[in-house]
Amino acid sequence: MKNIFVIALALILWVACEQPDPDKKVDTGAITNGVYYCPKIGWTIHIPNTWKIISKDSIEGLNQRGIDTINKSTKTNIEKGPIQSLISFRKDGLNFFISSIEPFKEDYTGEYEKRRKKGNEIICKAISYYNIKADTSSGKETVRGLEFERFTITRYNKEDMPDLSEIIYSKLLNGYDFQVIIYYKNDSTKQVMLDAFRNSTFDNKQQTY
Repeated sequence: MKNIFVIALALILWVACEQPDPDKKVDTGAITNGVYYCPKIGWTIHIPNTWKIISKDSIEGLNQRGIDTINKSTKTNIEKGPIQSLISFRKDGLNFFISSIEPFKEDYTGEYEKRRKKGNEIICKAISYYNIKADTSSGKETVRGLEFERFTITRYNKEDMPDLSEIIYSKLLNGYDFQVIIYYKNDSTKQVMLDAFRNSTFDNKQQTY
């Protein structure tokens, strides 16, 4: 099961483990002077100043908790796929950015789109199971000339005011399911993460699908 699906429901707080070597916090790619580059998808993104890098170990733990949540709510037996952590960073425990890739090759035209829709359905089913008051919406957004699927979840508190929200981007790119999750509590941190993603660059556009 994909990172995007399992993290979407693991709404917990954690403190990322600090490590001396930034490159040990990702499965693939490299971090140089606050800039991350992943050659597998040709992606470059600048990490916002003062934001902390989240270690891949922290993401791994969050993934597993998410899988357990999904399995319980949907009565399935999903196992974690070959997900590779890219760059993830946080302002604090309620405002963070997570990215990953997972190898994916379509066996037929439209398979990826079908998988995306199924994933969104799973998220909605789990939200219903846990009686979470939330709205969801889906659409598309073009980032640096590439069209991404965009799925948004907005949770509400007891006073029916927006509380915690997520924006989930996904794109089949260079043979990988590329996913970005922007999880936020307030609009100011949301905008910092959106700006970082929207200003990121891709140098292998000819290999997109």
